[in-house]
Amino acid sequence: MRRLGDLNELLDEFANDNNLSVNKVLGYLLYQRNHQQNKKLSTLGKHLSETGDLEEVHNELSLDETLAFKNYFDLSRNQLNFCKSFLSPYVKIPNEKYVQNYSKSLLPEIAPWEMAPEHLQTGVFITDRENVIILTVKRLIDMLKLQNVLVRTSLIYREKCRYDGAGSMSIYKSANTPMETANIFSAMYDPLSLKSDSGELIWNNQTSNSSHCCRPLALIAEKESKKLLEFINRVFVKNEEFYQKKGVSFEHENVNYKVKVIIENSMKDLKVRTMESGLGGADCLLCTSRRSDWKDLKKLVDFDCFAIDRTAAKTLDLYKQLLKDDGEIEKSKDDYNTRQGLISKPLLSSDQHFITITHQYINGVTWILKIIYHLRSSVLNWSERGVIKEQINKARELVLNEIEKATGFRLDKCELTGNSGTSTTGGQGRRFFSFELRKAIVKTVRSNYQKSFEKLLQLYSVILRAVSSTESVDVPKFRQLTVDFSVLIAKEFPWIDYSMTTHSLIFHSAELIFRNNSRGLGEISEDALESTNKDVRNFRAPAVSRYVRSKKFHLVGNQPNLPDHDFSKHGIRINPSALVVLSNQGKRSSSVDSHASYELKVKKRSRSCDRRLFPDIKQHTIMTIDKRNLEHVIWSRTGQLFIRPFGSGTDHTIKATSEVHTNNLQQITTENNMLLQKSVITIISDNGPDWSIDCMANIYNLGRFWKEQKLNALIWVSYAPGHSRFNPIERMFSRLTDLLQGVIIDLDPSFKKTSQQL
Repeated sequence: MRRLGDLNELLDEFANDNNLSVNKVLGYLLYQRNHQQNKKLSTLGKHLSETGDLEEVHNELSLDETLAFKNYFDLSRNQLNFCKSFLSPYVKIPNEKYVQNYSKSLLPEIAPWEMAPEHLQTGVFITDRENVIILTVKRLIDMLKLQNVLVRTSLIYREKCRYDGAGSMSIYKSANTPMETANIFSAMYDPLSLKSDSGELIWNNQTSNSSHCCRPLALIAEKESKKLLEFINRVFVKNEEFYQKKGVSFEHENVNYKVKVIIENSMKDLKVRTMESGLGGADCLLCTSRRSDWKDLKKLVDFDCFAIDRTAAKTLDLYKQLLKDDGEIEKSKDDYNTRQGLISKPLLSSDQHFITITHQYINGVTWILKIIYHLRSSVLNWSERGVIKEQINKARELVLNEIEKATGFRLDKCELTGNSGTSTTGGQGRRFFSFELRKAIVKTVRSNYQKSFEKLLQLYSVILRAVSSTESVDVPKFRQLTVDFSVLIAKEFPWIDYSMTTHSLIFHSAELIFRNNSRGLGEISEDALESTNKDVRNFRAPAVSRYVRSKKFHLVGNQPNLPDHDFSKHGIRINPSALVVLSNQGKRSSSVDSHASYELKVKKRSRSCDRRLFPDIKQHTIMTIDKRNLEHVIWSRTGQLFIRPFGSGTDHTIKATSEVHTNNLQQITTENNMLLQKSVITIISDNGPDWSIDCMANIYNLGRFWKEQKLNALIWVSYAPGHSRFNPIERMFSRLTDLLQGVIIDLDPSFKKTSQQL
């Protein structure tokens, strides 16, 4: 057996021959022998092989690493401080002050957003677009140098950007908040790549459609409109066009850099692109073909018939030709060949040659489902009227139930707010068109249509996946695939009409892929912007302050001006839903006149009101004076408060919906015998998204509750919608907010397991 001394000599000899230290050789052996079984020893060996010394091993996060850790997990300051104390001394996290100062140095300047003529401050925006580009490129250069990547002084920077509106999420208004709408309009950008001037790729964003990569340029508490788009384009678009022509130059660490800028204005939905182009009456925003051409077999095989021929320059010229002296566009009956769908002034001088990937999946599901409804009911006609509409609705109900049983998806439901929209998401759309679910979808169609429909569904899903990919695409083969699909529709399903979204996918995606260097369009899709909608809601106007302890309902004109709050903490947190029983069951003597109490129950309003609403009631029975000499309405609080907690955070599979609330209501009333000897009850809600009185889903769920409880009548009214200062549950919650605000639960956010329930 060889002695250790001989082994030591051989080790010295090997190290000298290879110009290495013995410690580096030992470190390499330690890494090589443990990199699969023992990660700790492997990491130690790797560091020893690189540095030759263990004294340099440290476990302190840099400021950049700390910012990445904080932002990726959406940690608040308190949460970061908790992590710092909890991980010490194993991992050292810099002090909060250093992190805050460092982050400020990385952020551009912002200013309040004001729009003429009102000049109300409804949001914030970044004033210097050039500074945003320079800061982004500087950060990329710093990170690349840390990775020992050679960075040239002449670079090509590419990003995608534009707008989206985040609406249909409830807010609570107060007299003091500038936010008058539940919508937030966001302008964002997403870095894509950095290349040398020779075209060599230096950095590429591997997660270009992640919400973590999107950066805001503006957050405005307004609904997307033509006026807003016109103003925001003045702020950003002209500057962006200038920087794309001239580029940007800057000095960084005593080195001068010159950067060519490429901006893809692709993160827009169809609504924004339609408003900006002025083509609200067009069949397609990309070409001038008519709907009748889309199923013409002779034209389908000719690729040039559906070339992208609409340009912003042509549209502007057409607008100038049709513009009358009064500023309106000249219109007449059947003038599409002349006007080509132009109905208003175009807002941009750049082309709108993009398709929206996420909306292709969402609208594609809606389009395919409509085809299924018609095939199921054997109604081979795209229009739905009269008796045909009833047949389609019956088929729709059967199909959706079968799909839900087979896949678990609840598709094509009305939005919780009761506004226009669908419950289908982009993620559900991708699953809907997957190979695993195809058989279950095809089975919902009558057997005599299944073979041809399966071919249609397969072709459509392949086209979608190719377009949404980021890989190279064989354009001639892909173009032939789209032609095969359009011919299949024209021959076997001539009664089907294309929507504008599906038309752009089938007839224009091949040309757009060719223009994108024969690569899929996934990298420049709007997915990143759409995925930030949930994050944007944290910037909304809040509700009642957690410092408020008021329990009073004041008369109009005398109510206090209360600040607002919300449960804006990130992560997995308690998201409570409450039901309170409002009743007047206090003891009274027989000498007390019950008439006033009866009238009070009938006429009591759900918000502050003046005396005219109570002309026949003695004011002293319902009014009192507080310490500030303000009159307010006496409110009965004899009922119980029931709170049902939900988990909100990264898992959104379990949500608080009207169906869940109705099930909770039924459980509470049954367990507490609340409806015994009651044939009529009144439900008062805040008219929020889960309780909107205009939403058919909510009406259906409460109708089910009325039927199952065998009530003679169920009265459902809204309680001061949008005004949390008049809401009794919000008042009760103000006492609980201090407790609920700081509760972060390390549990399964869906509360599926019994051991993880509250």
